[in-house]
Amino acid sequence: MTDPVPIDAKVAHVRAADQVRAHACHWPGCDQQVAPARWGCLSHWYRLPPRIRSAIWRAYRIGQESDGRPSADYLAAARAAQDWIACCGGGAAAGVADRQGKLFDEG
Repeated sequence: MTDPVPIDAKVAHVRAADQVRAHACHWPGCDQQVAPARWGCLSHWYRLPPRIRSAIWRAYRIGQESDGRPSADYLAAARAAQDWIACCGGGAAAGVADRQGKLFDEG
């Protein structure tokens, strides 16, 4: 299930988000710090195909970066991004689960 909040409201929230803690871009090997509400740095965000960016936007819930409770749909979209990077994006996705901390924890 996607979040019913309009995407433009999500975009406004993410654009206004501050860097409140360490949070690196989710692109493998990129250590650029970004606000926790952001998936990654702008360069790597726009390297993702539009369909994957759209899936991330649809599943993103305002506040998930604060409460640490991303939805199953968000985790699936984030996994799709990592799979695409490993396949087609020019970045090795080895160790992605470790790099992203608890994002993909099943427990």
